[in-house]
Amino acid sequence: MIVSGLLNRHVFYKYCKKSHYYAIRHKEPYCIMAVELDNFNQVNEVYGFAAVEKVLKVFSRLANDTLREYDLLACLGAEGFAFFLPNTNLEQANN
Repeated sequence: MIVSGLLNRHVFYKYCKKSHYYAIRHKEPYCIMAVELDNFNQVNEVYGFAAVEKVLKVFSRLANDTLREYDLLACLGAEGFAFFLPNTNLEQANN
């Protein structure tokens, strides 16, 4: 876990691998979305690490509030995030 309370990429990849095999076996769709926060490094340079922590916490809270109970959000790096959306096709993920 990181400051934001999100899973790290190692846990996310492990979950995705298991979920991929489950989806294939049960012929269910899923989507993985990657998101990168713009100007994230500038926040750190101008406002410092405390502001970065706040941005991560707010983003995490807002993102988690929009997810379904069984969706997953993880931090892949300093400004990269990924969503795993089981039982979701591409059209549904775009909505």
